[in-house]
Amino acid sequence: GSSLRELRRAVGRQVRDLTVLTTTADGADTYLIDNRNIVAGDDLWKGRDLYFVDGTAENLGEIRRSIGSSRSEHKITWAVALPAITHMGDEVEVWNKRSLGWHPFEVNAAINDTILTADTTFNVPTYAVLGDLFNQDLPTLTVPASLTRVFAVEWQDVDLNWHTVDRAHQPDAYGYYVNQGMGTISINGGDQRYAMNGATIRLRGYGTLNTLESDMDTTELHFNYVMLQAAAYLFFNGVDRNPQNERLYTP
Repeated sequence: GSSLRELRRAVGRQVRDLTVLTTTADGADTYLIDNRNIVAGDDLWKGRDLYFVDGTAENLGEIRRSIGSSRSEHKITWAVALPAITHMGDEVEVWNKRSLGWHPFEVNAAINDTILTADTTFNVPTYAVLGDLFNQDLPTLTVPASLTRVFAVEWQDVDLNWHTVDRAHQPDAYGYYVNQGMGTISINGGDQRYAMNGATIRLRGYGTLNTLESDMDTTELHFNYVMLQAAAYLFFNGVDRNPQNERLYTP
């Protein structure tokens, strides 16, 4: 799957509002040094959002607003000190170009909005293991909310092998029957119930997609779909960031 960090950076490149810096020397808790990228124009990097994503552990997840940059010293500075000094090899995402761009958390939100709306568009294969063991005297199972459709019911024997239950197409027919209106599954057939008694039950089906909370969280949705849809959300919602664009925009 594609990670949140990979997707956020791809979206940033699409909207032309991201530079990734890797520090080339130790700095301080109010500045970083990168002699590969900070090589032109004093204050060229002023007013940018600096998102610390890798390297010095104490600084991970921190965001600072830059107040200046120096071409000769290859340095970006900010006012509010970080928990720790910056060290060589720290990785920093630089966002919000000319104060008309995007904050990294806005990009994360656009990615997760894309994932949430994809639930109604894509069938995502997944499974759910029920918390309670099967009871032959209570053969009706409640389908977890994480599943939007069930296409298989499985049970595990004492040797940890999984067995598939036949599907029934009528409420009282042999096998498992899905009551979509009630969100339940009934297991029919005395011998089937007896064999499954005390077993762990696993339901396979289509489910909702999880949003991405940390940079390492991944989604199975197609990379280009998420990237382009999230970029479209940002462009649409960002039309009023520039007064001239706001006047020109016609919904």
